[in-house]
Amino acid sequence: MKERVLLRSLFIALWLSICAFTLSACWNQLELTDWGFVQAAAIDQTEGGQIRLTSQIYKPGGSSTPSMETTRGASFVDIISENPTVFGASRDATNDLGRKLQWSHMRVLLISEEIAAHRNIGELLDFFTRSHEPRGTTAIMITHGPASSYLSMKPLIESTIGQQLKSIEQLAHDQSGKTMEVTLTDLSIVANGPSSTTVIPYVNKTKDTQEVATVTGMAIINFPKGTMSGFISSDKTPFLLMLMNNYKGGFLNLPCKKSKDDDFLSNDSFQISKLHTQIKPSLRDQELFLNIILDVEGNVGELSCSQTLNETDINRFTTRVEQLLNKQLNDMMILLQKEKADIIGIGTLLHRWHRDLWKKLEPDWQQHFADSTFSIETHVHLLNSGVNAGKPFSTNQK
Repeated sequence: MKERVLLRSLFIALWLSICAFTLSACWNQLELTDWGFVQAAAIDQTEGGQIRLTSQIYKPGGSSTPSMETTRGASFVDIISENPTVFGASRDATNDLGRKLQWSHMRVLLISEEIAAHRNIGELLDFFTRSHEPRGTTAIMITHGPASSYLSMKPLIESTIGQQLKSIEQLAHDQSGKTMEVTLTDLSIVANGPSSTTVIPYVNKTKDTQEVATVTGMAIINFPKGTMSGFISSDKTPFLLMLMNNYKGGFLNLPCKKSKDDDFLSNDSFQISKLHTQIKPSLRDQELFLNIILDVEGNVGELSCSQTLNETDINRFTTRVEQLLNKQLNDMMILLQKEKADIIGIGTLLHRWHRDLWKKLEPDWQQHFADSTFSIETHVHLLNSGVNAGKPFSTNQK
């Protein structure tokens, strides 16, 4: 009995020793001080056609507080390296930094419009999808002008410009609908799907009292060619997201009729809280037909020239919303057909639910999409008029 207890104790001691040895080891033989943690990266093209990779590295001991910069320095440092490949450029960065780049903390990857317009973006992203370090949630953006210049900008409120741009993308998608979140994983899925056209947030610089980076539209990318082929402005982006059934929240301004005494055009505002889009494709006289139906719910955001006191007022208000949506959505569909850009995923829908029809249309899908006819129906439901009564503030409330 004593021998059995002794053997059991020895076995437990041996097992604990093995666990302690394995847990204390570094699996890749690199210490924390051997890594350079990338917060954001930018890809440009040199005059000789090589890739210029700018990596923004977290600087240990630095400060993100402006008042402390003079004593402790900035919280990051930018390393520029040039090579024919992204992989080579990432390794060449070690020559200047003295550390190996670590990509798991990268928030955003910026690609200049110049290189996106002439080079397959898939070639630039291959390294980031092949390596196990970069996260699939990394935001991808196209920049107006050199991408590296954005990394040197001071963020307004976040500690780095990478985090600032990531936050802009997320909140703008949720609150105004003027952009959408596009990640490394999203592009990988689209590039290998039946509808191989997508959009990527387009970033530009605005300057009033200070230089600010902001999303001003969406760049159209066509796979498998993988180059930027067009642009959708931020004021039209909400209607694209509606057609994609990817609209999370935003608002519509409803112009009022202008009288002779008005010096400016007033607007009512409708806040969209919920929107669902359904697209039903079919063949009519051997031509593709798209029936697009939108169900919209929302609240009064602002009243300047109308009221919502009774059912007649509400019907008049929701009719204005429906008319505006119908016009803007119709214009967006015409624009997409002109660009031959099936961004709204009709090809994916046919591939998933109408396989026989998809096999027939797939060989010349872009042209079939451009030649298709469509109808748009919108159904708007007003939930409430807010805390105020259903009258404009400037109207006598008595």
